[in-house]
Amino acid sequence: MNKKFDKVFLEFPLVYLSYIGDDPNKLNELLEMQVVDKALKSSNNMTTDFSKVKITDFDYENPIHRKIVIATKMMNIRINSIENAINSWLDFKTYQYAYEEKYGKDAYCRIGKKLTEDVIGGYFGLREYKVLAALQSALGKQKTFLRITYEQISYRMLGYKQKRIAKIEGKDLHILSAHQIKTSVTKLINKKLLICVTYLFREKYYSTKIKRTDVLRDLIGRKKREYFAQVSARNDIEWSRKIQREIRINALNN
Repeated sequence: MNKKFDKVFLEFPLVYLSYIGDDPNKLNELLEMQVVDKALKSSNNMTTDFSKVKITDFDYENPIHRKIVIATKMMNIRINSIENAINSWLDFKTYQYAYEEKYGKDAYCRIGKKLTEDVIGGYFGLREYKVLAALQSALGKQKTFLRITYEQISYRMLGYKQKRIAKIEGKDLHILSAHQIKTSVTKLINKKLLICVTYLFREKYYSTKIKRTDVLRDLIGRKKREYFAQVSARNDIEWSRKIQREIRINALNN
Protein backbone atom coordinates (compact mmCIF):
# COMPACT_ATOMS: atom_id res chain seq x y z
CA MET A 1 0.00 0.00 0.00
CA ASN A 2 1.16 3.52 -0.78
CA LYS A 3 2.13 5.04 2.59
CA LYS A 4 0.95 8.40 1.34
CA PHE A 5 -2.62 7.27 1.92
CA ASP A 6 -2.15 5.51 5.27
CA LYS A 7 -3.38 8.59 7.15
CA VAL A 8 -6.69 8.96 5.35
CA PHE A 9 -9.50 9.35 7.89
CA LEU A 10 -13.18 8.52 7.56
CA GLU A 11 -15.83 10.74 9.16
CA PHE A 12 -19.33 9.36 9.63
CA PRO A 13 -22.36 9.83 11.91
CA LEU A 14 -22.43 7.77 15.09
CA VAL A 15 -25.77 6.25 14.06
CA TYR A 16 -23.95 4.36 11.28
CA LEU A 17 -22.86 1.91 13.99
CA SER A 18 -26.51 0.96 14.48
CA TYR A 19 -26.93 0.69 10.71
CA ILE A 20 -24.18 -1.93 10.31
CA GLY A 21 -25.12 -3.99 13.35
CA ASP A 22 -22.60 -6.79 13.93
CA ASP A 23 -21.64 -7.27 10.28
CA PRO A 24 -18.03 -6.13 9.62
CA ASN A 25 -18.59 -6.50 5.86
CA LYS A 26 -20.96 -3.53 6.07
CA LEU A 27 -17.84 -1.42 6.50
CA ASN A 28 -17.20 -1.97 2.78
CA GLU A 29 -20.28 0.15 2.19
CA LEU A 30 -18.86 2.76 4.55
CA LEU A 31 -15.75 3.03 2.38
CA GLU A 32 -17.90 3.43 -0.73
CA MET A 33 -20.07 6.07 0.94
CA GLN A 34 -17.00 8.00 2.02
CA VAL A 35 -15.89 8.11 -1.61
CA VAL A 36 -19.28 9.49 -2.67
CA ASP A 37 -19.16 12.05 0.14
CA LYS A 38 -15.69 13.14 -0.94
CA ALA A 39 -16.78 13.39 -4.58
CA LEU A 40 -19.82 15.53 -3.80
CA LYS A 41 -17.74 17.91 -1.69
CA SER A 42 -14.82 18.23 -4.12
CA SER A 43 -14.32 20.96 -6.72
CA ASN A 44 -14.85 20.42 -10.43
CA ASN A 45 -11.35 21.44 -11.54
CA MET A 46 -9.60 18.18 -10.64
CA THR A 47 -8.57 15.80 -13.42
CA THR A 48 -7.11 12.33 -13.86
CA ASP A 49 -6.45 9.80 -16.60
CA PHE A 50 -9.91 8.29 -17.09
CA SER A 51 -8.70 5.92 -19.81
CA LYS A 52 -7.37 3.53 -17.15
CA VAL A 53 -10.58 3.34 -15.11
CA LYS A 54 -11.64 -0.30 -14.63
CA ILE A 55 -14.97 0.25 -12.90
CA THR A 56 -17.49 -1.56 -15.09
CA ASP A 57 -20.36 0.96 -14.92
CA PHE A 58 -18.20 4.10 -15.23
CA ASP A 59 -19.76 6.67 -17.56
CA TYR A 60 -17.32 9.36 -18.65
CA GLU A 61 -20.16 11.63 -19.74
CA ASN A 62 -21.54 11.68 -16.19
CA PRO A 63 -19.75 14.40 -14.15
CA ILE A 64 -20.65 12.68 -10.85
CA HIS A 65 -19.00 9.48 -12.09
CA ARG A 66 -15.85 11.41 -12.97
CA LYS A 67 -15.73 13.03 -9.53
CA ILE A 68 -16.22 9.66 -7.84
CA VAL A 69 -13.32 8.17 -9.80
CA ILE A 70 -11.10 11.06 -8.72
CA ALA A 71 -12.21 10.55 -5.10
CA THR A 72 -11.25 6.85 -5.23
CA LYS A 73 -7.74 7.87 -6.24
CA MET A 74 -7.49 10.58 -3.60
CA MET A 75 -8.57 8.20 -0.83
CA ASN A 76 -6.97 5.06 -2.29
CA ILE A 77 -10.27 3.18 -2.04
CA ARG A 78 -11.32 0.69 -4.69
CA ILE A 79 -14.98 0.32 -5.65
CA ASN A 80 -16.53 -2.19 -8.05
CA SER A 81 -19.63 -0.25 -9.05
CA ILE A 82 -20.29 3.48 -8.99
CA GLU A 83 -24.06 3.02 -9.04
CA ASN A 84 -23.92 0.60 -6.11
CA ALA A 85 -21.82 3.11 -4.18
CA ILE A 86 -24.32 5.88 -4.89
CA ASN A 87 -27.25 3.65 -3.89
CA SER A 88 -25.51 2.69 -0.62
CA TRP A 89 -24.92 6.38 0.08
CA LEU A 90 -28.57 7.23 -0.64
CA ASP A 91 -29.88 4.37 1.52
CA PHE A 92 -27.85 5.44 4.53
CA LYS A 93 -28.59 9.14 4.07
CA THR A 94 -32.31 8.29 4.19
CA TYR A 95 -31.69 6.35 7.42
CA GLN A 96 -29.58 9.17 8.89
CA TYR A 97 -32.02 11.96 8.00
CA ALA A 98 -34.94 10.05 9.55
CA TYR A 99 -32.91 9.59 12.74
CA GLU A 100 -31.81 13.24 12.92
CA GLU A 101 -35.35 14.41 12.23
CA LYS A 102 -36.35 12.81 15.54
CA TYR A 103 -33.26 13.35 17.68
CA GLY A 104 -31.36 16.29 16.24
CA LYS A 105 -27.94 16.44 14.65
CA ASP A 106 -25.87 13.36 15.36
CA ALA A 107 -22.37 13.11 16.76
CA TYR A 108 -19.60 12.19 14.31
CA CYS A 109 -16.83 9.60 14.45
CA ARG A 110 -13.38 9.99 12.91
CA ILE A 111 -11.46 6.77 12.30
CA GLY A 112 -8.55 5.81 10.08
CA LYS A 113 -9.28 4.15 6.75
CA LYS A 114 -6.53 1.60 7.34
CA LEU A 115 -8.08 0.50 10.64
CA THR A 116 -11.46 0.14 8.91
CA GLU A 117 -9.87 -2.07 6.26
CA ASP A 118 -8.23 -4.15 9.01
CA VAL A 119 -11.67 -4.87 10.51
CA ILE A 120 -12.98 -5.94 7.09
CA GLY A 121 -9.96 -8.17 6.62
CA GLY A 122 -10.35 -9.76 10.06
CA TYR A 123 -7.15 -8.27 11.49
CA PHE A 124 -8.89 -6.03 14.02
CA GLY A 125 -12.01 -6.64 16.11
CA LEU A 126 -15.32 -5.00 15.25
CA ARG A 127 -16.08 -4.60 18.97
CA GLU A 128 -12.88 -2.63 19.57
CA TYR A 129 -13.57 -0.60 16.43
CA LYS A 130 -17.00 0.36 17.75
CA VAL A 131 -15.64 1.24 21.20
CA LEU A 132 -13.05 3.49 19.56
CA ALA A 133 -15.75 5.09 17.39
CA ALA A 134 -17.88 5.67 20.50
CA LEU A 135 -15.00 7.47 22.21
CA GLN A 136 -14.21 9.50 19.09
CA SER A 137 -17.83 10.59 18.79
CA ALA A 138 -17.79 11.83 22.39
CA LEU A 139 -14.49 13.66 21.92
CA GLY A 140 -15.68 15.45 18.79
CA LYS A 141 -13.48 18.05 17.11
CA GLN A 142 -12.98 20.37 20.09
CA LYS A 143 -12.08 18.17 23.08
CA THR A 144 -8.59 16.73 23.49
CA PHE A 145 -9.60 14.38 26.31
CA LEU A 146 -12.75 13.54 28.23
CA ARG A 147 -14.27 11.60 31.08
CA ILE A 148 -16.82 8.99 30.01
CA THR A 149 -18.37 5.99 31.75
CA TYR A 150 -18.47 2.40 30.53
CA GLU A 151 -22.26 2.66 30.37
CA GLN A 152 -22.06 5.68 28.06
CA ILE A 153 -19.59 3.82 25.85
CA SER A 154 -21.88 0.77 25.73
CA TYR A 155 -24.73 2.79 24.18
CA ARG A 156 -22.59 4.91 21.90
CA MET A 157 -20.87 1.86 20.40
CA LEU A 158 -24.34 0.67 19.32
CA GLY A 159 -24.84 3.94 17.44
CA TYR A 160 -26.86 5.95 19.96
CA LYS A 161 -25.55 9.16 21.54
CA GLN A 162 -27.90 8.83 24.52
CA LYS A 163 -29.28 5.95 26.57
CA ARG A 164 -32.78 7.39 26.10
CA ILE A 165 -32.49 7.11 22.32
CA ALA A 166 -31.15 3.57 22.51
CA LYS A 167 -34.16 2.46 24.56
CA ILE A 168 -36.55 4.01 22.02
CA GLU A 169 -34.80 2.85 18.83
CA GLY A 170 -33.05 -0.32 19.87
CA LYS A 171 -34.72 -3.71 19.71
CA ASP A 172 -33.07 -6.64 21.49
CA LEU A 173 -29.93 -4.59 22.04
CA HIS A 174 -26.87 -6.52 23.16
CA ILE A 175 -25.44 -4.19 25.81
CA LEU A 176 -21.89 -5.05 26.79
CA SER A 177 -21.01 -5.40 30.46
CA ALA A 178 -18.52 -3.08 32.17
CA HIS A 179 -15.99 -5.94 32.13
CA GLN A 180 -16.38 -6.41 28.37
CA ILE A 181 -15.98 -2.67 27.74
CA LYS A 182 -12.91 -2.60 29.97
CA THR A 183 -11.39 -5.51 28.03
CA SER A 184 -11.88 -3.70 24.71
CA VAL A 185 -10.51 -0.44 26.13
CA THR A 186 -7.42 -2.30 27.38
CA LYS A 187 -6.88 -3.77 23.89
CA LEU A 188 -7.08 -0.29 22.36
CA ILE A 189 -4.57 1.03 24.91
CA ASN A 190 -2.19 -1.87 24.23
CA LYS A 191 -2.38 -1.12 20.49
CA LYS A 192 -1.58 2.54 21.26
CA LEU A 193 -4.87 3.70 19.76
CA LEU A 194 -6.10 5.13 23.05
CA ILE A 195 -4.72 6.77 26.18
CA CYS A 196 -6.35 6.38 29.59
CA VAL A 197 -5.49 8.43 32.66
CA THR A 198 -6.98 7.61 36.08
CA TYR A 199 -7.34 10.56 38.45
CA LEU A 200 -7.59 9.93 42.21
CA PHE A 201 -7.98 6.18 41.61
CA ARG A 202 -11.51 6.45 40.18
CA GLU A 203 -12.01 9.11 37.49
CA LYS A 204 -11.00 7.80 34.07
CA TYR A 205 -10.12 10.19 31.24
CA TYR A 206 -9.51 9.14 27.63
CA SER A 207 -7.79 10.65 24.63
CA THR A 208 -6.93 9.65 21.07
CA LYS A 209 -5.41 13.04 20.23
CA ILE A 210 -2.65 13.93 22.69
CA LYS A 211 0.05 12.18 24.71
CA ARG A 212 -0.47 10.80 28.20
CA THR A 213 1.83 13.45 29.70
CA ASP A 214 -0.21 16.18 27.99
CA VAL A 215 -3.47 14.72 29.34
CA LEU A 216 -2.01 14.67 32.85
CA ARG A 217 -0.73 18.25 32.53
CA ASP A 218 -4.04 19.59 31.18
CA LEU A 219 -6.09 17.56 33.64
CA ILE A 220 -4.11 18.81 36.66
CA GLY A 221 -4.42 22.36 35.34
CA ARG A 222 -8.18 21.94 34.99
CA LYS A 223 -8.53 20.49 38.49
CA LYS A 224 -6.54 23.38 39.95
CA ARG A 225 -8.80 25.90 38.22
CA GLU A 226 -11.89 24.09 39.49
CA TYR A 227 -10.48 24.02 43.03
CA PHE A 228 -9.64 27.75 43.07
CA ALA A 229 -13.05 28.57 41.57
CA GLN A 230 -14.71 26.61 44.40
CA VAL A 231 -12.55 28.33 47.01
CA SER A 232 -13.34 31.71 45.47
CA ALA A 233 -17.06 30.90 45.45
CA ARG A 234 -16.92 29.90 49.14
CA ASN A 235 -15.03 33.08 49.99
CA ASP A 236 -17.63 35.15 48.11
CA ILE A 237 -20.42 33.49 50.10
CA GLU A 238 -18.61 34.06 53.40
CA TRP A 239 -17.91 37.70 52.51
CA SER A 240 -21.55 38.20 51.52
CA ARG A 241 -22.72 36.74 54.84
CA LYS A 242 -20.30 38.98 56.73
CA ILE A 243 -21.69 42.09 55.02
CA GLN A 244 -25.26 40.97 55.73
CA ARG A 245 -24.40 40.52 59.42
CA GLU A 246 -22.87 43.99 59.57
CA ILE A 247 -25.99 45.49 57.92
CA ARG A 248 -28.25 43.80 60.49
CA ILE A 249 -26.05 44.99 63.39
CA ASN A 250 -26.04 48.54 62.05
CA ALA A 251 -29.82 48.44 61.65
CA LEU A 252 -30.29 47.29 65.25
CA ASN A 253 -27.90 49.93 66.59
CA ASN A 254 -29.73 52.64 64.68
